[in-house]
Amino acid sequence: MTRPPTEQTLTKGRHTAVRGFTLIEVLAALVLLGLILTMLSDGMRLGMRAKRADDQIGTVATELETTSRALRLLFARAEPGEPASPEAVFVGTGHAVSFVTWLPDGRDGPREADVSLAVSAARRLELHWRPHFRRWLVAPPAPGAETLLDGVERLDLAYWPPAGGRWLSQWQGLEPPRLVRLHIVFPTADGRHWPDIIVAPVRRAVQP
Repeated sequence: MTRPPTEQTLTKGRHTAVRGFTLIEVLAALVLLGLILTMLSDGMRLGMRAKRADDQIGTVATELETTSRALRLLFARAEPGEPASPEAVFVGTGHAVSFVTWLPDGRDGPREADVSLAVSAARRLELHWRPHFRRWLVAPPAPGAETLLDGVERLDLAYWPPAGGRWLSQWQGLEPPRLVRLHIVFPTADGRHWPDIIVAPVRRAVQP
């Protein structure tokens, strides 16, 4: 004969069904939660660093492309001098260069200009220009200036002669060199490293 459950038995069963977590289980859950939060935090920091690095690389690449395009355009449009003129129109040293060229569209005034390129004492790669005339009837205006690049240690230049041979550290004459090589050097702590820019001036034939 089956005995009916007593009140003590029912109370014991109810206590067993609603038994909570032990202290060890709670501590284990907290440790596991802490590990998950730590991994998520590290992942977010890594993602933010990767995004900043990607943005920086994109900025440097855009800066390189813009500056390289401007320099290539200026040197490609370099003009030879007049045969009757004794003055050299293309004068370059190892760290600076001056020549006659055509400025890009959109500038005010005559587009043909005398330009010079060098790194200033403030470590800026600067372009200076003023309108080009064979003879000034009045005092020439002060040249305009434009910063092409900030944070530059120096500019190294080399020139390849029309007859070939080897790169030269200086060039002076009525004719531009066949090639111009520009090497932009940044400070040691700077993360930018640019490849050399090599440009071939498109020269007009000089009439005798």
